[in-house]
Amino acid sequence: MGIKRAVSALALGLMTLGGGLVAAQPAVAAPAAPADVSAQMGCGFGVVDGWAKYNHCGSGWITIRVRWFIAGVAEKDRCVGPGITNLEDGTPADRFITNAWYIGGC
Repeated sequence: MGIKRAVSALALGLMTLGGGLVAAQPAVAAPAAPADVSAQMGCGFGVVDGWAKYNHCGSGWITIRVRWFIAGVAEKDRCVGPGITNLEDGTPADRFITNAWYIGGC
C-alpha cells in the first residue's frame, strides 16, 4: 500500500469514527418542572420569583401587617386565609414590600 493510499484510508477511518461520535450525542434530560411555591418558602413572609407572598400555615383566618418602604415606612393590615396569599395588588408600591407578619385574628 502506498503512502497516499494509507493516508486516505486513515483519513476516511477518522472521518467515519468522528462522524459516528457526532451522530451519537447523549440524550439530554428534560428541564425539571417548577417547584410548588409552598415548597419554595416556609411559613410567613417570603419573596418567590420576585413576588411578595405570605404563607399562612395554620387554619382559620388571620390579620397580617404588610410593610412597604417608600420614602419612609407605610403599613397596611390585611386579613388572609390558610395557604399562600399574593401580597401584590398591582399598585406601583408592590415592588417596595419589605415584610409582612402575623398580628392577630380577623
